[in-house]
Amino acid sequence: FFSRRRSVAPVALLSLAALVAAKLSEARVAPAASLPMAAARPTIDLDESVAALAARAHVSAPNKKLLQQKLLQQGVGNVAELLTAIQGGTSATALGFSPAALALCERVLPDETLRSAEAAAAALAAAFAALSVAGPPGPAAGAQAGGA
Repeated sequence: FFSRRRSVAPVALLSLAALVAAKLSEARVAPAASLPMAAARPTIDLDESVAALAARAHVSAPNKKLLQQKLLQQGVGNVAELLTAIQGGTSATALGFSPAALALCERVLPDETLRSAEAAAAALAAAFAALSVAGPPGPAAGAQAGGA
């Protein structure tokens, strides 16, 4: 009877040690520096213009103007239209983003939103969900919708 207990105790200690090691390993996977940055990352404003997005991302003025012109030629004027185009399969570079502008804009949008249709779709879904959680439109918005 005691021999069984003695064999179980080391196994339990090994399991506990493995669990602690796994937790420590998980803690090392996500660098501490990335945690505050993720928390500080802004949400997506679907109505934000492409020019405002580029300005917030610190894209240089000449590149911002060129990007805005290219996007407007394709009917993309705001973040919602940009994400919809990418969700539809058009790449950000095909829309007119230079590699540098793309990298800068991705810094102010969550989870590489501009890199894939799936990421754009997820960002749109999250942004629309956030809008629905915000509550019903105010009286002015409701009156406009009813009069339209």
